[in-house]
Amino acid sequence: MSGERERWAGHKAGVLAELCSQTIARRVSLSTRAAEEIVASTPHYRQHGPTVADLVATVWEFMVGWLTATESGGPAGPGELAAARRHGARRAAQGIAVEDVITGFYVGYRTLWRDMADRAAEQGVSEILLEASEASLGWMLEITTAISAGHHDAVAGRRVLTAAARQRLVNLASVPGATGDAEELRLAAEQAGLDPGAGLQCWWAPIGAATGEVQARIQAGLGLLPGAFAVGQVTTALLVLGHGADEEAVAAVLGEADLTSVAVGLRRTGPYAARESLTDARAAAALAAGRAGLWRFAVLWPLVITASAGERLEPLLAPAVTIAREYPHLAEAVGAFADRGLSVSAAARRLNVHPNTLSYRLERWQDLTGTDVRTVSGLTISRTAVEIAAGSPAPNS
Repeated sequence: MSGERERWAGHKAGVLAELCSQTIARRVSLSTRAAEEIVASTPHYRQHGPTVADLVATVWEFMVGWLTATESGGPAGPGELAAARRHGARRAAQGIAVEDVITGFYVGYRTLWRDMADRAAEQGVSEILLEASEASLGWMLEITTAISAGHHDAVAGRRVLTAAARQRLVNLASVPGATGDAEELRLAAEQAGLDPGAGLQCWWAPIGAATGEVQARIQAGLGLLPGAFAVGQVTTALLVLGHGADEEAVAAVLGEADLTSVAVGLRRTGPYAARESLTDARAAAALAAGRAGLWRFAVLWPLVITASAGERLEPLLAPAVTIAREYPHLAEAVGAFADRGLSVSAAARRLNVHPNTLSYRLERWQDLTGTDVRTVSGLTISRTAVEIAAGSPAPNS
């Protein structure tokens, strides 16, 4: 009885060895057919994937190991598993999703198995090949698991590198007044996934300490918007540098992370665009003083200039600042008038008072301060004084 088992085992081994040998002899045509079926069955491969020659080489690279496992029933070896991890990493670098990589792998080896099954049927040894299928599938599972691991590690590593590139861009841009590093800024922007030629804009949100998880969540949220963005952090704020989406949309993403005070700089172009827009946003954030709202440098620039002038403008502004603090209802009228297009009726509606009341308050303001809000200089002085008295400007949207 044992002799019969030995003879049967020897017969099976011989049959499998012959089937595998026949497959090796046909490796060129089979690898090409497998590659063509991978391309036909996997849309991403068909549109953006590697060349057929690349796929043929991959099929051939793993064919010997698969045939060895089919013939001997053994597991994948360390060298094969290492090659599988490298393959997964290579496909990740090509931008191919792990699902497509695994699908392509199975499609390719399905082609090889079907060819071997057809020859086994012709020779009347299908039962023997079927018994070997468990070992064949076991090898495939080990290899595809290693491919997935290699792909995952490569993607995770690339994310870390990209996050580091984004932070480097933020670090460079946050150095005020620096020059001579235009090329470094350009390369940093490109490495962070931005197009320096498209112009760059900065959003600034005060924050104590953003964890990597918070930054990753914001980066993912920005990824749903048109354009491209890089999230990073300086000591006291989380910053977004980017292009392609409107200011409110970016502020809304930050708001979802409970960052409700957001300052935004001008969209800048040129070699120092990131730094210049960040400088804008930082100045607007200083005026906002952490209050909720969207604070545009495009609107607040007169106050920024006033703040930077310091003591030089104090004699001009001091009388109006004093009145604004002593008569807050007059300051409120000035603010509403300035913010509602210099319209008395619109300002009155904003404050829920009669237009005549609003006009009286503006006249009273002029009597006390000597400034007429209906003139350019008077409006500028009055509006700036009101905001200085309030300690920070009202948010704008």
